Amino acid sequence: MIKCPLKKRDKKMRFPGKKIKNKVITILARTSPGIVAVGLFLLTGYASEILIFDRDAIAAGQIWRLVTGHFVHCDSEHLLLNLLGIWGLIFIFDRLSAKAIWLWLAAGIIMVDAWIWFRMPELNLYCGLSGIENSLLAAGLISVWNSSQQKLAVIAAVLSMGKIIYEIYTNTPLFSHISWASVPEVHGAGFAAGVLLPAFICFKNPLNRNFLWLK
Repeated sequence: MIKCPLKKRDKKMRFPGKKIKNKVITILARTSPGIVAVGLFLLTGYASEILIFDRDAIAAGQIWRLVTGHFVHCDSEHLLLNLLGIWGLIFIFDRLSAKAIWLWLAAGIIMVDAWIWFRMPELNLYCGLSGIENSLLAAGLISVWNSSQQKLAVIAAVLSMGKIIYEIYTNTPLFSHISWASVPEVHGAGFAAGVLLPAFICFKNPLNRNFLWLK
């Protein structure tokens, strides 16, 4: 009698499909910040009046703008540059999990909002991912540092901070010319949030050096 191996083959054939499914879910989860930005653009267009950071509206109780303002954009170039930026960082720093990405973005949102609200009272309207992208940049550089490539992390950090400082003092963006005025101070605030978050977590638990970025 010859035994039929079909059942074993079926199990083997289903396994690669599951791996592909899990891979797709992981990619979607990690790229979801950009997907949110694209979705809001498709639903509301550019610089939606009900979603941008608007100081007067927030003071009147529309607190959702503290979050949504970071995911809407003033024009197509603004959206494209920020998508390239955030997806590029996620691709380069592939050790960052989806949980880590959103944690650092949340820290950036809190820091950037606080900076605008308390340190830039003259700024009434703001939108875009660029501020909180710098939180993710800091997270990625820290993950590189933890992978024993300290020299590369230091060089990249110095170049990143140099760019931010140059833009703040010259009030001239290096890589973008959008319809709204650039606000380089929020890039510094976002980067600071990305550095302070792991410092705070490690202060609470010094042994937790790799915490959330490993997949």
